[in-house]
Amino acid sequence: MIPEIKKVISELPFLALNTVSKEGQPHLIVVGQAKEIRDDDMLIFGVYKMVKTR
Repeated sequence: MIPEIKKVISELPFLALNTVSKEGQPHLIVVGQAKEIRDDDMLIFGVYKMVKTR
């Protein structure tokens, strides 16, 4: 990950992540600020609440 992208990610108050099911259906997940960026390709988040949406 280039330094500019790391900087932007570390400053964002939340991120929108898109996952795709086995059937190819997209599912948007909004998460809070990334706590850490590991090994240039892994974002670490603190989970404080899980809500079942499906």
